[in-house]
Amino acid sequence: VVSGAKLTQEPSPLNGTQIAQVRVALILPLRESGQPSRYLHFYEGVLLGIEQLQRQGVSIDLQVDAAVNRSALERLLKSKAGEQYDLIIGGDSEQSVELLAQRAKDQQAVYLSPFVWQSGKGQLYDHFFQLNPAQYRVTQRLQQAFVERYADYEVQSRSLRELAVGQWPRQSAKKCVILLNSSKQQDLTAVLDAMRDAQLSTSDYQLFGYPQWQTYGKNMDERLQAVGATIFSTFYWDRELPESQQVREAYKHWYGRDIEEGYPSYALLGYDVVRYFISALSSYGRGFQQYQHQLPKDGLQSGFLFAPAITGRSSGRGGYTNLNLFFITYSPRGVKRQQIPLSE
Repeated sequence: VVSGAKLTQEPSPLNGTQIAQVRVALILPLRESGQPSRYLHFYEGVLLGIEQLQRQGVSIDLQVDAAVNRSALERLLKSKAGEQYDLIIGGDSEQSVELLAQRAKDQQAVYLSPFVWQSGKGQLYDHFFQLNPAQYRVTQRLQQAFVERYADYEVQSRSLRELAVGQWPRQSAKKCVILLNSSKQQDLTAVLDAMRDAQLSTSDYQLFGYPQWQTYGKNMDERLQAVGATIFSTFYWDRELPESQQVREAYKHWYGRDIEEGYPSYALLGYDVVRYFISALSSYGRGFQQYQHQLPKDGLQSGFLFAPAITGRSSGRGGYTNLNLFFITYSPRGVKRQQIPLSE
């Protein structure tokens, strides 16, 4: 069990109902043996984020427990029946999410499901937040954002074979954005080779692609910068930011190793979510969602744009899902991350 330091300095007053000390329960499927798991990395990022919040004067009481399966979680929750929390984080399966959400609902705590997506219809309530949306919600957001971004472009969805043999027809004088129908590294390499061989002007042709492209290494990043490519993703870490450097140094000082290179990084996921949710609770209380426009919308790696988990006639009746979406644009001047706002 980890208990946060009880600091006397309080956060600056804002327009919500402040919580003097945020009580947090973090429940993870941590095992005592074996290689460090992604959940251990998440925990390490959580501790780093909490330490930074405490430096800013936020008072936090963090309780950490391990529950490796459903029966262990049931025993744990029974043993802590009388304990009250403002924020409960955890759940690596539908069953564990349901159990934790029910406990949070019983005491009207905020519940965050950071790892898995589920329909949630059985356990949704006003303070339920899931970090991973259904894929169709992301696709809807992407389609709308793409149409707006490339309204003045000629859009071509092309096969690898067409592009690799140098077929680059333009039907008009408009700029052309090319949608490759594959996210594989070997196919991207082949198209970039073809674009180079055809000596295409980046002012006439743009390449639009996939989140996986950010995982292919520094050499690929440089090639994407050379052609001015853009990708979409729900996460992106700009390692050149000053805060990135500070967090990497602090992480290495604390744990003796660098942040893991996962996509996404679970350490950064833990760091981002506690800074968002604990700051929100500290400043605005459990009803912080109504002040979302006053909260920071992006972290080092993640973004936070919460919308009702259920759309249609039931919209707004229980729970929120994160609809964050980034466009990451590569250019010779560097890489720029743009968060796509939610439609009003």
